[in-house]
Amino acid sequence: MQKIFQKAKNTLKISSRNYKVLVALSSVVVTAAVGYFITQAGTFTPPGAPADTWHTLDDIYHRLDKTAGAPTSYEIDSPGAPGATMHTTEDIYTITPNFRTAPGTAETNVKAGENYYKDSSTFSVGTANCVQVDLPTNSTILTGTTICGVPGTFGTLLTWPGSTKRKADCGEAGGIVYDTGSGTICRFYGTNLSCPSGWTQAGNWANCPPNSWGGDWCGNNKSGGPGGWQNASATCKSGGSWVVNASCNASSWGTWDGYMWSRYTIVSTACSCAGHAIEIGCR
Repeated sequence: MQKIFQKAKNTLKISSRNYKVLVALSSVVVTAAVGYFITQAGTFTPPGAPADTWHTLDDIYHRLDKTAGAPTSYEIDSPGAPGATMHTTEDIYTITPNFRTAPGTAETNVKAGENYYKDSSTFSVGTANCVQVDLPTNSTILTGTTICGVPGTFGTLLTWPGSTKRKADCGEAGGIVYDTGSGTICRFYGTNLSCPSGWTQAGNWANCPPNSWGGDWCGNNKSGGPGGWQNASATCKSGGSWVVNASCNASSWGTWDGYMWSRYTIVSTACSCAGHAIEIGCR
């Protein structure tokens, strides 16, 4: 500062007296300015005692450590003999559980063995058995994923021998799953039933009332099933060999050709009642 004023004095040819006055005034101005900015910067007195401003690796480690006796506060003073003072990131990785966050969820709703947190601090393990999801064979909802750890299985197959349909296919087609004791099939209800397109009858499972379709010209000798829901063949009846030209008789297969009546022997064969059933089992 002194050199600046000396240079100004020499340049401007200021007298010694005026020079001294200029220096004094400048000093006052500078001092006032410094004081003003110090005042605006605030007090040097701290608002309180020093405190932590961030969490250490030890803080993180002990927050994850749920074992009894984990410390909740830590001193910076030496405990005595030299030793490790911090946990490493490897320590933290090791103690961190592989968990899912499921706030408020009970253990019985989480797959057995799955670690999760009910909230920010309550660690728990699921106890529920895995329930397999049934989806139709043509479903693309879970393509490329797994259910219960089984890749590519989108539901449970019907267990009747040769079945390629799943339980969910049965429900989608309008039937219900039925356990025959020899395998599961899809049971449909209605009138004049056959298995839906893409399905085949499981054995002879059906419910066909006796004498329920067909018959001769006289209305006798109708075909039918044994009645009731069971795995049994129906009986289909037709005319056989000519017997005599005579009118209707329940013991013969009667016909009328527009001119005369004729009787034939009755031929009975085991058959499926598909197309005539009120219940039918499909695979």
